[in-house]
Amino acid sequence: MLLVAGVALGSLVSSAQSESVLSNPASEAAYMPTFPVAFPAVAGAIREGRVVVLDTMLTEEELRAAREDVDALLKQGGSAFAANANQDTSVRRDSVVWITGQEAGVGPGLKHAVALLRGLAHKFAATPAYDKSVLWVQSAAQLACYAGDSQAHYAPHLDASTDSVWTLGLSAWLRARAYRERTITAILYLNDKEWDEDAVGGCLRCHVPSSLSSEAGHGAIASGGGGSALCEKKQHARSRDGDAIAAAPAAAVEAATAAAIPAGASAGDVATAGAASATAIPPAAAAAAAAAAAAAAAAATTNINNVSIPMPTTQQDVAPRGGRLVLFDSAAILHEVLPSHNKGGQRVALTVWVSDRRDR
Repeated sequence: MLLVAGVALGSLVSSAQSESVLSNPASEAAYMPTFPVAFPAVAGAIREGRVVVLDTMLTEEELRAAREDVDALLKQGGSAFAANANQDTSVRRDSVVWITGQEAGVGPGLKHAVALLRGLAHKFAATPAYDKSVLWVQSAAQLACYAGDSQAHYAPHLDASTDSVWTLGLSAWLRARAYRERTITAILYLNDKEWDEDAVGGCLRCHVPSSLSSEAGHGAIASGGGGSALCEKKQHARSRDGDAIAAAPAAAVEAATAAAIPAGASAGDVATAGAASATAIPPAAAAAAAAAAAAAAAAATTNINNVSIPMPTTQQDVAPRGGRLVLFDSAAILHEVLPSHNKGGQRVALTVWVSDRRDR
């Protein structure tokens, strides 16, 4: 069964309608701060299937204020946070609270972080990559806390439902509208800026298309940096294996991924197209070619935790450093949260989903 937002879809559809109602058009989420982001390049990278990592989206003062507000909520315990509604702790083990920024007791630092995330929808709506989309953004952001007990985690999942009405059934398909509409996942980390993933883990593991990760400079992860087309500030990001993720040059962001298999096509389709110009193929060779094409097509599908992705994937880990913003296509990037070993500490992530209501 497909996992959406970390649990079996059937157990979530009852809450989908209320989430859909509590949304606003992107135009209503405009926020005043100047974003240090080249949004057309970022939007293009997301559309290509890349994971975009942008650091220092918050100043040190803003990050400190937001973390203090989170700490204040954590001190309230069960009166603020609730264990995730999912009962299967093998899938997801975190505590969450939904924040609009209008609640009494939520400090200005956290309110700013929520408004910043929601404001992204307004920025993306003005880019060529989303000019034909009808973008909406949910009214509340999800604040998720994972205890540093080496157990709290989130199994591999997609944030959007990609199942057809024939797979789900009409009733479930209609109730899952909010999950079908999700198009951009935006995660802002409110942890220590010097988070040491080698010591405490807790990375976001993204299963990105191998065709992108094989490009020079870890092309599957577009990182804002000096000389990057993505961000105006000097940024830095690092992969789990310790290699520096090169800042994506403008050419790499703007160019289409020529090596990637087109959306909806399999390796078998490519092989068939290549064989179409042949005048004659001996029967034995044709059978061998068919078998090879079938094997290639099977290899072009990755199945992780019962989620099928139509191409081979490579694992890329992103450390949850404070002030870091991670953006990706909600329906395309399979991802998971690895356990952290920060005894007595918390791994904190603030998430907003931007939805596309066009033809959904």
